[in-house]
Amino acid sequence: MLVMLRYSSKIGWLWIGFCALLTLVVLWMTIGTEAIALVLVYTAANVFFGSYALTTRRAQAARIKNETLAHDLQDANQQLRDYSSQLAQLAVTRQRNQWARELHDSVTQTVFSMMLTTQSASLLFERDPLQAGAQLDRLSQLGQSALSEMQVLISELRPDKESQGGLLPALHKHLADRRLQDSLEVTLEVEGDQALNPDEEQCLFRIAQEALNNVVKHTDTKQAQIRLHMEEPVWMEVIDQGQGFDLDRVERQGKVGLQGMCERADEIGWALHITTSPGAGTCIRAEKMPVRERQG
Repeated sequence: MLVMLRYSSKIGWLWIGFCALLTLVVLWMTIGTEAIALVLVYTAANVFFGSYALTTRRAQAARIKNETLAHDLQDANQQLRDYSSQLAQLAVTRQRNQWARELHDSVTQTVFSMMLTTQSASLLFERDPLQAGAQLDRLSQLGQSALSEMQVLISELRPDKESQGGLLPALHKHLADRRLQDSLEVTLEVEGDQALNPDEEQCLFRIAQEALNNVVKHTDTKQAQIRLHMEEPVWMEVIDQGQGFDLDRVERQGKVGLQGMCERADEIGWALHITTSPGAGTCIRAEKMPVRERQG
């Protein structure tokens, strides 16, 4: 039994066989053939107690293994709880970033237009009160627009495809609004008719919206172009012939607008490329990456 408990079962059975053989030799020399019966009884008893010891040993090993597995399971559960907590924090961070992007893409531009209109009204107030009155009317319209945008953001951050009517109708409406508010003339060219999912349409609309915001704010031009290539490879470009900018310097500054466009493209598995230089205009291209590249 001690051999079975301390060593491998193979050694234990060999030890029982050796003891049986040794006992047979000793008794044979003492009592003769009657030793065979006694050895068989003795060996049977050894086999019984050896099997009992082996079973006890295996049960103890199983208990230790179960305790180890239970401890590992507790560790795994703790890791899962920690991971869930990290995911919750990440979701909160993403939600905050989304709010920041939505506010920057919509309300910020309207407030910027209100500031320009207020400055124009102040300059015209003494020279031409009639034109100043028109600017004040426009300021009131912009205020109503900002209020509507805030209500939309509060009620629902991401308007669905049905409420917007799809990417093209949303772009047409937005371009008409920009023409009215900022005198920005934007041509829209569409090639192909491949369907996009709602997330892609929403992100592309926001990228185009932010790109046009930058045209109004920074390029010193009133003309731009949006090109949609709705067949493989699928891409969208927003082009202006404005004054351009130093891309490296702007990226180092961490501008919210450019960063937001890159994040939006990344969320839907697209790549964003910005081509610009001082005095050479700007081209912002969002391109859908092949599935194998997104998986890689």
